[in-house]
Amino acid sequence: MRKTSLDRKCNTYINTFILSLMDAQIFSREISWDILDVVRKAGARGIPAKGIREELEQEGVHKYPMSTIFQALEELEHMEWVGSTTRPFPSLHRGRPSEVEIIEKKKKPQERGGRPSKVYTSRIWSPISIINDEFLDEARPILEKNIAEIKEPWLQLLQKIVDQIKDAKPTLFPQDPIHPDCGLSHEGYEFLMAVSWGVLSILEDEKEWKDLARKNKFMDRE
Repeated sequence: MRKTSLDRKCNTYINTFILSLMDAQIFSREISWDILDVVRKAGARGIPAKGIREELEQEGVHKYPMSTIFQALEELEHMEWVGSTTRPFPSLHRGRPSEVEIIEKKKKPQERGGRPSKVYTSRIWSPISIINDEFLDEARPILEKNIAEIKEPWLQLLQKIVDQIKDAKPTLFPQDPIHPDCGLSHEGYEFLMAVSWGVLSILEDEKEWKDLARKNKFMDRE
């Protein structure tokens, strides 16, 4: 199989949520979903526009003109679904360089436009993205006041779960490196948020959670 820009693709742990009318307009076009999927899987290494096209072709997706890809990237970046940085053409995978990398490295500086490549990375996904901002602003002082009671045991529980996933399900464990611009592993950070959210989603089915809902008259049945 022909190697592409991404020999190792990042895990994605949290689904994408449309949060505004403008987002809905952008994602009414299939290319936006296709590009975001590739950029998210690129992780901290990022991926240039040509690498995105190469990945889409490898996956058997419709062959988009570069002008269409650049236009879609501009829209995604404007709405902060992706970010970009200008730095030397990165090594996007472990092992043999991709065909795109080999070609770029062989070019003379003037043939590359005399400047480094622009690479794209996705923003970090978090459950906070779907919590109403106004509610969170109003409730934050109360949440912060009470979080001290659960912080230590909660973080200990998360570490225990993380260790068990790493041992029992290594393919689920993040391997993406630290992003050079923000200092975070996007894959790793999303993983922690997904574990936290996953615990809460399972807790919703527990008797104690339902008892709490009934106590506050949020539920009237078993």
